[in-house]
Amino acid sequence: MSTDSLYEIDPINITTNLIGGMGLNVSSLAIDGDGNFFTYDYNDDNLYSIDKNNAQTTLIGPLNVDARYQGGGGMAWDSNTNMIYMTCINSDFDRDFRSIDINTKFRCWGWYLQKVLSLDFF
Repeated sequence: MSTDSLYEIDPINITTNLIGGMGLNVSSLAIDGDGNFFTYDYNDDNLYSIDKNNAQTTLIGPLNVDARYQGGGGMAWDSNTNMIYMTCINSDFDRDFRSIDINTKFRCWGWYLQKVLSLDFF
């Protein structure tokens, strides 16, 4: 996936196939257990679903965060909770963590992260 296009990856032949342009500014993708695709636009700060067959997007709703900086975040789906978790860097360079409940019409909660984990390498 580039910033505005969705690609299919063939791991056997190591090739890509352009599915289509999404018309969004994205840097993250989450896929749930039913194969539904989700992303957010870091310019308009909204969550979208993506049709994996043609890259058409559908607005779901606002994230209630200024997710301005591309490449500063990520998304993942949790099969135990059926939640999408996302991180982003906002306009104040703060790190935000969002929990998106796809069971309740995409209610979104957020937390500001300062320092979550410190690793020492030997």
